Amino acid sequence: MRWRAELALRVQKRILPRFGFEGTKDGVKDMICHCAGYLEESDVAHLFDSLNMKLGMSPDACRRFRKLASQLPS
Repeated sequence: MRWRAELALRVQKRILPRFGFEGTKDGVKDMICHCAGYLEESDVAHLFDSLNMKLGMSPDACRRFRKLASQLPS
């Protein structure tokens, strides 16, 4: 949902630069692609899902998003 991305971007603008990513939508995409390479690790997958659930995603939506993200180039 659009509101979810807008809400998250408000926080990501401040946090992403601390970790070497731009505080923009492109920075978010870069971060997701970077994390995608580690989604097979259970701790990373759990954190990924936990953050998305905080943004209002259902557990099923989190699994679908994680599956999609794991197919992205890291």
